[in-house]
Amino acid sequence: MLNKIDNNFYYREYDLCSKYQIENIKQDIDFEIAKGRVAKATEEQKKLNIRIPKYQTYTDLYLLNKHKKHWSFIYNKIKKSAEKFIKASLNLRNCWANISTPLNDYDNHTHTTFITCVYYLKSTYPHYGTFLTKEKIIFPATENSLLIFKGNIEHSVSNVPKHLYKNIDDTRYSVVFDFDKK
Repeated sequence: MLNKIDNNFYYREYDLCSKYQIENIKQDIDFEIAKGRVAKATEEQKKLNIRIPKYQTYTDLYLLNKHKKHWSFIYNKIKKSAEKFIKASLNLRNCWANISTPLNDYDNHTHTTFITCVYYLKSTYPHYGTFLTKEKIIFPATENSLLIFKGNIEHSVSNVPKHLYKNIDDTRYSVVFDFDKK
């Protein structure tokens, strides 16, 4: 599904993976977090007061897991959708997961890549999705769906109010694939 907002195009796709694939991807992300492989702010980011979310994996998540069928499947599906959307060949630059918990507070930001693809793996509260700063709208974080947009569009993860978290199952998981043109 293609959307146009303020001369920018956004592409949505739904029902990308099976429940089995979703659970395996989630387990791989949980394993990375348990190992302490979470992103930390560089000295330059600290000087600029740029915060890194508490539960964000390193940007090599796909490279670490590409030998697994469920990761290969989701990567190929997302890349094919992105290439169809922009009508160009793409190279993966980064892939990481964001886990939203009551301890997170995401900031507005842009990416330096051509295309950003957000795969919503798990989301109890879909109305807290991806917030577009300039447009002041939120694309819902519908489980097992994909949102594709240009990387230079300012956005953020919509922070779920802390009082809505009842247990660990309310945690939101999203996986970001950033691509550049070949």
